[in-house]
Amino acid sequence: MLAAGFRGRSVLLAPLLLTLTAVVAGVWWLWPTLTGAEHDIDVLVVGDGMLAEARRSIELRVREEGLFVEWYESSGWCDEIGRLASDVDDVEPGRVVVAFDGAAACVDAAATAIGSADGVAVVVPGAGPDPATVAAAGFQTVDPTRLIGAGGTVELPCEWWEEVCEPTGTAVRSADGSLTEAGGERLARILAASL
Repeated sequence: MLAAGFRGRSVLLAPLLLTLTAVVAGVWWLWPTLTGAEHDIDVLVVGDGMLAEARRSIELRVREEGLFVEWYESSGWCDEIGRLASDVDDVEPGRVVVAFDGAAACVDAAATAIGSADGVAVVVPGAGPDPATVAAAGFQTVDPTRLIGAGGTVELPCEWWEEVCEPTGTAVRSADGSLTEAGGERLARILAASL
């Protein structure tokens, strides 16, 4: 009789614990919106090129870190560095993420444009300035080469989190060099880990 009573309580307790866990997770996920903290931008991503290809994955991974992310969209932000500086002044982000795929001349101008925000530069494998030049300008560098390969890479060995993986590996880039969904997820994970 005592065992039956204990089983009855555990049957009632399991759904209650599951519901409580779901509520806590939901509040944690929605906390920035509920408190108005979504207006405090933790991470501003200057989204062109490789970063734009991984936008959805970056948003999810950065949000999982408890940070609010906003995008500065441009197809040639190095040519409009004054506008970037103005936007950074307006939103006052904690960190600004950029990817240099152009000349090294833009590195110093970008460092000036982001002002007091922490600069995080994703090193574009096989393109852009030397990582040492980027670091010397004050940027924290993130090199995703290990996870997405260099320019001509198409497939790499599987990572532990990838649920679907062929025996030959995971396709991280298309034939034209753009990131696949898996490649974008890999880039997002290494970027979020650096924040």
